[in-house]
Amino acid sequence: MKTYHLEYYYDFNPEQVGTCYFTTDRVIKDDIIKSEQIHSIRITWQSELGYIITNNSTELYLRHRDGNPYQIHYKILKQDDVEFDNNKYLSEDLIAYLSLIEIGSILVERNPTTKEVQMYKALINSCDINLICDYFVSRIKLDFYQHILIKESLEYLYNIVDNISKTLTYENIKKFDKLDFDLDYYSGKDDNKIEVYELIIKSIKRLSQVISEVTTIFRFHYDYSPYVSLNYYLKRIQELLYTEIGLLPVEDVQKKIELDNELVRQRNILSELADYNNIDRLSNILYNVDVLYNFKELKKLDRCCIALLLIEHCPLFKNNATKPFNKFRKLICEYYGVSDVSFKENDCKDRIEEVYNLQKGFWRYDTKKNPRKQHYLKR
Repeated sequence: MKTYHLEYYYDFNPEQVGTCYFTTDRVIKDDIIKSEQIHSIRITWQSELGYIITNNSTELYLRHRDGNPYQIHYKILKQDDVEFDNNKYLSEDLIAYLSLIEIGSILVERNPTTKEVQMYKALINSCDINLICDYFVSRIKLDFYQHILIKESLEYLYNIVDNISKTLTYENIKKFDKLDFDLDYYSGKDDNKIEVYELIIKSIKRLSQVISEVTTIFRFHYDYSPYVSLNYYLKRIQELLYTEIGLLPVEDVQKKIELDNELVRQRNILSELADYNNIDRLSNILYNVDVLYNFKELKKLDRCCIALLLIEHCPLFKNNATKPFNKFRKLICEYYGVSDVSFKENDCKDRIEEVYNLQKGFWRYDTKKNPRKQHYLKR
């Protein structure tokens, strides 16, 4: 399979030259496509290429139908191999692109030098995300519009996003999401760390824009922004696709059932704690608490302190959800899948300030000073 970078023009407007990508397993050469090949019931590689170039233009279809045939002259500027060695959904180039997120997170953690930042920046800028992703973008467009394979197109994109999440790994996604909170400490102290973080954001946004372009075909889109965690963004895209098609990959049935049961369990707890409109926002806050504190690894007294801090700083709970405290504390522990603790409010007096200070940038978050993310904590 190859991705061709093409330059083209229409015979009725030769001065206006355009470019596009086209991925196929056929060998193509500089040539001309006639409109009767494009607007034909019979699907050929020429009609597929014509569709990609014209982007399914209604205006050009009407031109041909009304007796004004046209031709597209194209030539190949460049061709790149698309290889799949380790994953049947993600190309080697896409896997390499995803690895830049992990590389960036590691750089931020270990005080990058100016030279390392420039090298990382050059790596990010050398990647053409549209070229890297064209193999699945072209396939989905052609399957959806030409072959009318709607369910198959949705399933394919679901598997693309699912494998992106698995390749990044949950631990690396949490590591990246934690960087956002650490920026409060870096601000004004280490511009190199901030620049690397912003480059990671740039690389994720580029990928998000490609995914959004494809989901627009299915009449929905959801863009990544620093206002939401990477974990939430990827989960949300999968949920939207899952809703569209009721997808259940056969090879992942048992794992998916277990995952669904876990999500239902957490969702039920969230519904006890917050009104329906606040559930997603509360879920995001509790995820961020886990990112920063690794709740399951906390000492029992610290778990109790976290519950108290949530009551004090998070305004999303129902009026009666935080009382009595022992019931609220139990629900928080259940949400994270750990056993309840026996400590009471008074037991936390000597420890709660230390737990707060471990991540005080999170608890006292001010979106006016730093509007990158909304935690919905009290100001």
